[in-house]
Amino acid sequence: MRLKDFVKKNQLKTFILFKPSSTQYINPHICKNSNLDLDFDKFNVKGLNHFESIYLAQIKDVQVLGSTSILFKDKTAIFHDLFDWNLDFTSEELHQTFYYSPLSPHIKINIDQYNKAELTKAASFINPVAANYAHWVTEILPAVAAFCKNPEYKGIPIIINHGLHKNILDSLDLIAGSREIIFLRQNEKIYVKNLYAVSVAGYASFEPRKINIPLSSSGLYNYEALNYVRKILRRKVGSNKKWPKKIFLKRNSGYRNLTNSKEIEALLKKQGFEVYDFQNLSLKDQIGLFSNADIIIGPSGAHFANIIFCNKKTDVYILISNFKGTVYKYWPNISSLFGIQIKYIIGQARIAKSTNVHADFYVNPKLIKESINVK
Repeated sequence: MRLKDFVKKNQLKTFILFKPSSTQYINPHICKNSNLDLDFDKFNVKGLNHFESIYLAQIKDVQVLGSTSILFKDKTAIFHDLFDWNLDFTSEELHQTFYYSPLSPHIKINIDQYNKAELTKAASFINPVAANYAHWVTEILPAVAAFCKNPEYKGIPIIINHGLHKNILDSLDLIAGSREIIFLRQNEKIYVKNLYAVSVAGYASFEPRKINIPLSSSGLYNYEALNYVRKILRRKVGSNKKWPKKIFLKRNSGYRNLTNSKEIEALLKKQGFEVYDFQNLSLKDQIGLFSNADIIIGPSGAHFANIIFCNKKTDVYILISNFKGTVYKYWPNISSLFGIQIKYIIGQARIAKSTNVHADFYVNPKLIKESINVK
């Protein structure tokens, strides 16, 4: 049951934390390559992205599990308002922490859950994708901020996933301050007598439930909440350091890698670009680089969530595969909130007719030269 439906059914009071927001979607600029078979007209989308208000409801006697954002009240599973069971496949199902079938109204938990504690009151922000920096910054941290900024809830502990990256924890400290934080492992659960449930602040579907069906969301965010996070983090980590104006972002991952990255690095270094591997950068340096750069280029990856810190005039070039299942609207849905147009340079998936959206890919250096006007 969606949170809003549970609230309505049980006639619970709600409290508005952030008002609704509407922002104009900005179509990405496609640096075309006639050798790649893409329908460029599908990138041209008109309209506003509207997001409902972020609200809070108090629910009695709730089980919080470390493996899922779903809350359990008696025999009811409560999930966020933008999730669609029929369209969205979950991270929990991929990792087999629970089983769900659209044909059945029941969820089967597949791992043992050990009682960690019993709390009188708390707010939970457990999310199975919290370890992903992009999901954390755009979806989870804004919800935490919505709760923590309200003085009425000062002193109420918050529940967070155990084992998150230092940069994620640093951002949490900047938003939550000295508030008590309870870290919950995947195989643990907590019983909360009075749970403060914050509605969804942003959502991008994990994967489609079936091939050839659309995602319920390619990225939808409350501007008010995300802009609040942007302002707080930029203000608290600001420095007088001299930052480079032209940066290339390396991606060293187990998937979706740029196969000729070294070739492109060499090309851009000759044009005055500085190269960074964001896996080795602190949160402060990531925010500093994106806040001060005039031009940013790199393969698609979670580090591009930092576009929320860019200035409106920053040129952002994202190298991305031509795989037909690629969600090209994802980055523009974030950047549009802040008036930034994404410029896509489309590469060729390494495996012909690849069925994997995470396949490695190649980008023709000539296309980069033409796109950013280098010699």
